[in-house]
Amino acid sequence: MRITFNQKACLTFILFAFAGIIFYLTFGLGSVARMVPFAVVIPTLLLLLFQLMMDMLPRLAQKYSRLENKDLFHVEGLRKKIREPVEDVEVEALQRNRERKAFLWLLVMLILIYLLGFLIALPLYTLVYLKRRSEKWLIAVLVAVGIGCLVYGVSILNLGTRLYGGLLWQWLKM
Repeated sequence: MRITFNQKACLTFILFAFAGIIFYLTFGLGSVARMVPFAVVIPTLLLLLFQLMMDMLPRLAQKYSRLENKDLFHVEGLRKKIREPVEDVEVEALQRNRERKAFLWLLVMLILIYLLGFLIALPLYTLVYLKRRSEKWLIAVLVAVGIGCLVYGVSILNLGTRLYGGLLWQWLKM
């Protein structure tokens, strides 16, 4: 049995170590508060351990390599049904454009949170996003208000935490 430790295995090991640190730190939380991190970290650790084993053991990687290229959710079949076949160059350009837009939306959300704080930025972002996607005003406002109430109810009323208030309000207090 030959073991290799390449760049891919190194990255997987770093991610595994990071998830392990998070797992260790969750033991310092209360019994209820640690349940959510456990629900996320334990499956992540198991999947990262499996990936690390595949990265380090070439025989194991060969055995399960057929799963990497398998279309488990039949996405390719759906793509062919939805649109006409287009040249790969056009599809790649369209995909890059979508990725760029998604990154910009994420950047806008982070900037809004930084400037306005969570309680204002998340509903505002949701409202702008839904209106940009041609949603009706009533639905967009109801969803935005619902998200604001959910964040307020869960974080402040239920957990008693104080959310980041935003930089703009600190500037206005001066």
